[in-house]
Amino acid sequence: MFKTKNYTVLMAAILSICLGGCEGVQQFLNTTPKPNASLKNVALQNFNLQTATLLFDVEVDNPYSVAG
Repeated sequence: MFKTKNYTVLMAAILSICLGGCEGVQQFLNTTPKPNASLKNVALQNFNLQTATLLFDVEVDNPYSVAG
């Protein structure tokens, strides 16, 4: 009986810590800047009835520094 009560209290404590941790992680993810990509131009080249070549110009804004 005593072991079951301790186990229940321990599980309740772990669960409350995990749920609080999940909220903290979500707040961190919502405030962290994210990379952004936008489509600037699309061009159609070399097309026929079987194939087509599409060229995409994509602009990427990355708020993180990248070692070059």
